[in-house]
Amino acid sequence: MFACFLLTCGLTPASFAESVALATSGKPTYAPAQSGPRPVWSGGAFLKVENNESASPEILTYDEQGRVLSSTTFSIPGASLVHIKGFARAKDGTSAIGGFSNSADGRNAAFFAWITTDGETANMTRCEPFYPVKLAIGPDGTLWTVGYVNSIARCRIPTRAEE
Repeated sequence: MFACFLLTCGLTPASFAESVALATSGKPTYAPAQSGPRPVWSGGAFLKVENNESASPEILTYDEQGRVLSSTTFSIPGASLVHIKGFARAKDGTSAIGGFSNSADGRNAAFFAWITTDGETANMTRCEPFYPVKLAIGPDGTLWTVGYVNSIARCRIPTRAEE
């Protein structure tokens, strides 16, 4: 029953095998935790991210038959690593992603981005010190998110001259 449910949600047998394998004992052995968000069904499509924590992760969307609807490579100018933590898709095919990026010199920034149906970044907003983790798009197109506030970014450390 579990495998049938996953297949109807757009997982192909190969994708399912990536997520769960049966050990010789017959008990499920789960793949190691991935660095990004788990695949989700959102806005009439199955979404997953590949090559997360790279300079240009790829966001894939599938229909209910497992056919690829779109493949979008996402990058941020000046970022050496992009960490996608959450994503969602609207009924019209636009997508929202959230996460953070790192530059080669160690700077990081949290972001939200809207991706158009043709794979272009329509809008990107820096949202530090808030770090988005889970995203959802309401029926009216409103972006909802759950995340956390990075308390280190809010701390102000006095300089020696101020002590």
